[in-house]
Amino acid sequence: MRSVESLPLASDRKGLFLRFATEFAFRPQVIPFPFRLQRVGVPRRSSRWTSTSRSTRMESRMTKSQYLAWRDQLSFSHTPGVTAGVLLFDAGLAAAAAWMIFMAQPHWLFWLGQALLAIFYFHNFAILHEAGHGNIHRRDVVNVIIGHYASLFCFLPFYPWRYIHHEHHTWTGNPEKDPTMKQILRMKTRKRIPLAVKFTWRSWIPFGAVLQHFVFWSYPISAWREDRMKHWRRNMVISVLFLAAGYICIAGLVGWAALLRLWPSFVIYLLGVELVNFPHHLDMPTVDPASEKQRLYVWEQQATTRSCRYPGLLSELLVLNFNLHTEHHLFPTLPWFRLKQARQLIKPDLSRHYNEAHGIGWNYDMRTGDLDHIVEPNYILPPDRNAETPVSRD
Repeated sequence: MRSVESLPLASDRKGLFLRFATEFAFRPQVIPFPFRLQRVGVPRRSSRWTSTSRSTRMESRMTKSQYLAWRDQLSFSHTPGVTAGVLLFDAGLAAAAAWMIFMAQPHWLFWLGQALLAIFYFHNFAILHEAGHGNIHRRDVVNVIIGHYASLFCFLPFYPWRYIHHEHHTWTGNPEKDPTMKQILRMKTRKRIPLAVKFTWRSWIPFGAVLQHFVFWSYPISAWREDRMKHWRRNMVISVLFLAAGYICIAGLVGWAALLRLWPSFVIYLLGVELVNFPHHLDMPTVDPASEKQRLYVWEQQATTRSCRYPGLLSELLVLNFNLHTEHHLFPTLPWFRLKQARQLIKPDLSRHYNEAHGIGWNYDMRTGDLDHIVEPNYILPPDRNAETPVSRD
């Protein structure tokens, strides 16, 4: 195995960068720590492209009646006091982070403040997610107000995100119709992964999270070009203008120089988005585009969704249980603080059909292995039973 030091040196910086990038993208085994986090005993996937599709039989023991029995044991009532408590806690968290970044003397406090600010950003993303589902308050106007407030600190326009996320839940497992899988669909169609994506993914540069944010920000333009969602375009434009006006006001109050000092927190947040969000659906089986069944019922979405397990209270403290994604897809209107109760119900019954990664282990495996399997066909074969009527998500 050759190390980076043994690679032939280029005569200029550009040549050296291109040579290093090429080795990095196609031969991850030559990358030393800390870029490559070797995990002993982790099997590597084949790097060869194959046109033979893989199929996964959806053999879960879950049925519609079992799903309804689970749902009857859960409480979907709104508890806005919990959200108010999180917002107050986050206000204190942001104040403490600002003091560490701008006022404290020890240099290590500067970086601690940046990390705390990144947690503040992700909390607001989770609150925006709750507001988008209407899980905060029974009156949607309250959800919209809180969602727009949270959007300021997670850098996502509320209405475009809400509409895209609704489509995501409607078409989970169908990359041709799920707008959140737009980039993955493009790579599947071309049957290759761009060099820039491979390089940034293996170097832990959160380029994928940037692309994901771009999808939400550009959604109003896409809807206008494709002549879709005519009745909702105004809402989407309002959300985008709200963010633009909000950032201009914040910059006017604190100054652009102060905002530029926060760039590490933004990078940490984007990396956190990749670590937490990307395992949920990437490298999971999808609906066969040639199949008559293009939409999964809500109780079937566990076949194409993965949860992540974090130790202790980290799930609540860091990401507000956003890692419990299988539970969320089965019960989209269940508040975040009740998702662990749902996990206790469904995991024993689903047994080996419950998809779960431990911590950020999935990210370690994926960033040190070959990515070609991401664009390989891997289709869900529906269970051999009579079709049932979809269940309401309310």
